[in-house]
Amino acid sequence: MKKLFSSFIFIITVIAISTQVSTAQLFEKGKKVADGGLYFPSSTTILKAGVSYGIADNIGAGIEARYFSSSVGVFGKVNYDFAPSLNLGDKVFLYGGGKLGSYFGGGKSQFAVLGQLGGGYMFNEKIGANAEVEFGIINGSGSQFGLGIVYKLD
Repeated sequence: MKKLFSSFIFIITVIAISTQVSTAQLFEKGKKVADGGLYFPSSTTILKAGVSYGIADNIGAGIEARYFSSSVGVFGKVNYDFAPSLNLGDKVFLYGGGKLGSYFGGGKSQFAVLGQLGGGYMFNEKIGANAEVEFGIINGSGSQFGLGIVYKLD
């Protein structure tokens, strides 16, 4: 896991150094954004990947898949990007939202509702990095910290 984390940080650093132009509004109406990353709760590392669609400027809705240990999670998610209304510049995004879904594994499933707050930095018009804190509302496992990348598909 240490090698995976080190490789992830290395890739983000290379992207940051090699790019210059940016536009930070994370969600734009009609545009898609892919994201992936790792959560670091105390017991195990969670791998996640998702895609969101801009249902309005600054609002994205999408789906996220997760894997950890022998469990898989599938969640619907909605986020609001606060950065444009806070005038945080053209490279920073700041979002909050929630997820609703289930974990499957070991012959059973568990429904969960999760909240999240995150922010990030766009290295150019397409690629950025983010950090996120996620917290369980219903059947969640406490709070966890995550690091990831975002990629604007459109």
